[in-house]
Amino acid sequence: MKTPMPHVILISGRDPLEEIGGGHCAYVRAHARAALAAGFHPHLFCVSDRARDVETDFGTVHRMADRGLAHRQTMIRFHAPTLAQGMGEFTRDHPVDAIHGFGVWSYAGALLKARLGPDSPRFIMSMYTVYAVECQAQLDALGHYPWGRERLRQRIEVAWVQRMAAPCEHRAVLAADVVGVNYDSVQALIKQHHGSQVPIRKVHYGPESVFLPPFPTRAPEGEAWLGREGPLYLTITLQRPKKGTDILIEAMARLAHRGQPGKLCIVGGGPMMGHHRKLAHALGIGDRVLFTGFVEDVRPWLNLADIYVQPSLREESGALAMLEAMQLGKPVVCSAIDGLREDIADGITGLLVPPMNSEALAEAMIRMQDPDLRATIGQEAIRSFDRRFGAKVFARDIQTLYGQGS
Repeated sequence: MKTPMPHVILISGRDPLEEIGGGHCAYVRAHARAALAAGFHPHLFCVSDRARDVETDFGTVHRMADRGLAHRQTMIRFHAPTLAQGMGEFTRDHPVDAIHGFGVWSYAGALLKARLGPDSPRFIMSMYTVYAVECQAQLDALGHYPWGRERLRQRIEVAWVQRMAAPCEHRAVLAADVVGVNYDSVQALIKQHHGSQVPIRKVHYGPESVFLPPFPTRAPEGEAWLGREGPLYLTITLQRPKKGTDILIEAMARLAHRGQPGKLCIVGGGPMMGHHRKLAHALGIGDRVLFTGFVEDVRPWLNLADIYVQPSLREESGALAMLEAMQLGKPVVCSAIDGLREDIADGITGLLVPPMNSEALAEAMIRMQDPDLRATIGQEAIRSFDRRFGAKVFARDIQTLYGQGS
């Protein structure tokens, strides 16, 4: 008779079946797949417009009905009781080995732990940023955009998060048996904002793709635009202020003005896409920059790319899309900031440049046109990825984190 898999709860907050692209839900799905590989049955709890359980290839998604407010982290104080109630009902009927929260959504786990008392399963909180720091970084990055209305909106969000969401995050950190982080940069942020006594553990992780079939080789829509006039530079991003997409466009314009070949593909949507499109045309490179908007699968574009560029002004941790580029052996040019510096060894697995410096970024992009350099860096990137972000090391660390390994 087959032994049933032990149950673990993952607090997704947002619906992992609706947010298909990168970001928070991709991070949660990756951990669910790692839990499966480690021998657990993941149960992902989220808020939705209606209650429903859905079986997926990465676990069971439990949708808790919670209408009326946006299903965003900013509203965690109002959504957490619904999540805690649903998880509490589940624990009454099923033995649970661990409760694993992600970011601010972990507050629901803190509420559940308080209700269950000494009988509470092991409570783990994963953090890839401090929420108030992330919001402030978006506001700071707006400084070089001519958008007064957007700055006002972001100031309001920063104030709201500091008053309503940050205390929830702090309570979750204090309630956690262990806080898992992927980067020293995040560990430093946590200690700065939540105290030096927080029980932190460094955990290997990786993108969801390490548990999926090989990347498809089909051509993406828009491939005909490329031609073969020099390298294809690629970035995958939610176009928000701190991502530095405008710096990348300026760097691409510098390449064009020097007569350097190549085109740039920017995959992903976001509130700044219209501004960035206008900037590319204003700099005279509208025909050399393709904006795909949101795509359901970024992997065909990654297959086509020659060079991956991550021009972020601030990341707090790392970038999952950049890791996927490394997985495929794509040479990376990225900002020397936060967790990106921990992922890329300058001149070995990629090239690091100062943030907000389009001239330095352009120089590195030109340097990476050398096919021998690209090949050498690409191979080293694959080796580094396999050591630090592969499926086996990810699953092993999750098994240990849940208290089932040494």
